[in-house]
Amino acid sequence: MVYFVLTGFGDFAGVHENPTEHIVKNIEDYIRSRKKDLPEEAEIFSSTPLKVSATLVNDWLAQAAERVQREAPSTAEVLWVHFGVDVNASHFKIEARAKNEATFRVEDQGGWQPHQAPINPEQPLNSWLSTDLPVSAIAAAAGHTQGQQVAVSQDAGLFVCNWIYYKSLQQSQQQDSKQKWHSIFVHVPPLEMADPEQQLRMAAAILDSMAASVTPVQGQPVQLVLGQEVEPAGSHAARHKSSRRMLSCFSWCQS
Repeated sequence: MVYFVLTGFGDFAGVHENPTEHIVKNIEDYIRSRKKDLPEEAEIFSSTPLKVSATLVNDWLAQAAERVQREAPSTAEVLWVHFGVDVNASHFKIEARAKNEATFRVEDQGGWQPHQAPINPEQPLNSWLSTDLPVSAIAAAAGHTQGQQVAVSQDAGLFVCNWIYYKSLQQSQQQDSKQKWHSIFVHVPPLEMADPEQQLRMAAAILDSMAASVTPVQGQPVQLVLGQEVEPAGSHAARHKSSRRMLSCFSWCQS
């Protein structure tokens, strides 16, 4: 079974109304109101707006990880989905990777403003962690159902959006329970480009696509290396099954 752990952010410098706070506060009600459950028996485990602070993000991730390990079934596929706003974007973007660098253009809400600081001091500054979810397929499925562009991005920035993504990827890759954890980040456009209802519709479509992308037979999604999807060891059958699942999502997500 798929469990979603969702986060968004509140207001911060230059953003007085963050659409991702609206998304995470209202996504469960929206999904109930559309009278169509998430596919693959998926459900939202938690949905939390966070302050734009690296320290608070670290604390929240640690606490949430403990709760997920304690309360979610041992067989769960846990999808950590983080939403953030890109004030310069005109459409949704799914981020394929996070950089091991914090260079904040302004102070975060904890008063911290690092410059070229490694998020993980044990790794080179110019290194990356990539999601293991099939970002191209997810973007294509969500964009198809909503008739809008959903792009795949290789650059999540260097602010707290990139920070939470890197930390979440690191946490997912290092966790040693029987649960399978996957992390991904979604940048949304500002409210001037997409109103709250449009934001919710697209966010729900992306969750639909993500749930459908996880392959229970393999116990893992298609692997991603620097934005290129490659098949897991295994087989033509797994590829055929994954393709059918993503095509079925096109029908599932249609409104």
